[in-house]
Amino acid sequence: MGIVLLGLILYFPLWWLSPYRPEVPSFLLATIPAHVFWLAAYRWARSGRLSFRWLCLLALLLRVAFLAQQPSLSEDAYRYQWDGLLINQEINPYVAPPDALTETQSLHPELYSVMAHRDRTSIYPPLAQALFWLSASLGGSSLWAWKGIVLLAEGILVGLMVTRGGVRTDNLVLWLLNPLIVLEFFSSGHLDVVALCFVFAALFAAFRGRGWVVGLLGAAAVLVKLFPVLCWPLLLSQLPDWRERARSLSVAGVAVSIAFLAAFSLSGEFRMAAESYLGILATYHDSWQFNSLLFHLLPASLLWRRLVSTCLVLAAMLVAWGNPRAGLVDLFSRYHLLMLGWCLVTPTLHPWYLTWALLSLPVVGARFRTGLYLSVAALSSYLLYWFASPAAANWLLWIELAPAYGLFCLDLRAYYHGRDEPCTSLSQNHPRRGRQ
Repeated sequence: MGIVLLGLILYFPLWWLSPYRPEVPSFLLATIPAHVFWLAAYRWARSGRLSFRWLCLLALLLRVAFLAQQPSLSEDAYRYQWDGLLINQEINPYVAPPDALTETQSLHPELYSVMAHRDRTSIYPPLAQALFWLSASLGGSSLWAWKGIVLLAEGILVGLMVTRGGVRTDNLVLWLLNPLIVLEFFSSGHLDVVALCFVFAALFAAFRGRGWVVGLLGAAAVLVKLFPVLCWPLLLSQLPDWRERARSLSVAGVAVSIAFLAAFSLSGEFRMAAESYLGILATYHDSWQFNSLLFHLLPASLLWRRLVSTCLVLAAMLVAWGNPRAGLVDLFSRYHLLMLGWCLVTPTLHPWYLTWALLSLPVVGARFRTGLYLSVAALSSYLLYWFASPAAANWLLWIELAPAYGLFCLDLRAYYHGRDEPCTSLSQNHPRRGRQ
């Protein structure tokens, strides 16, 4: 109980300083007590002084407190609700940008005023749009329903970690009490946690060698966020034979195709919706660069950016098939390194994108340093909001990301030299390959 009360006290400055953007330096100072407690709680859990039940109580209290905040680090949640309201009005969010919908603007002026990129159509895939519709149907223009969906999704994810992944309490601290997780999912309400739930389940299904389940879960993840496409080489490499891989790809391909066809046909303007969606993806890739150290060093040409995107796909294949070993810890280690590698070379690295790599921490533990370092350093990128010209603050990107490149090289070396030890109570034998 003392640890729980101490945690609430040390996270209080972080909760109190909302909204953050006008005073980013004060916000960063407020993160220090929370990060110190996070690392101390990991040590306490390892020594047995913080039990699973008390950890869950503290995590729940923190989430409920941050759910009450209005998003201030990102405006994405407002766009989620806007898209859901459009679907309720039988308007395809892939066709019309908010600026073109004067009638909806008049119905929800406060929501419209706080959104970003109002001149762009929606970028979110069909299953995400279905969740936005559900949220808008339950809560209207309020975010309470959406944040409830986020809390439910993370509850399912943590349940999978405990029941399927067999994670220990100390490793679970690395996820549940991570200030980055608490802020980005429960204060800002980011969608990624829903996709992460599907990704975790897909990784476990691949470990069990169930191709059609991998295909279904992988398709669901891609239909929430497009990032899980990078995981597909890893998922397929874990399946035992070509039949399971073909079954997985077939199920995923059919599910994704049907979902996008249905979404683009929602208002009878299929071609316009498809062209708008593909166009906004190109804009996102080529124009919306944030916190991308590597892309500030490369020539700012479209060709270079697309070449790097091609290299990302090749890197995914190399990580998936390079030096695989049996065991759930190894599978999540390769996933962790894959997503960290993507974070370090992607043209757009918003802080919440790092949660894709942090998903594996409850399974692999604290053996990889890069993810732990970026959990703390990533929040400093919000200082870019504080400068009149983010392009003039390249020195900040060097401070934040340059150490991560060195740590990532050390993590890769440790993995490929086999210096990783089991961190879960789950059997490390592959059930389909029979490896001991």
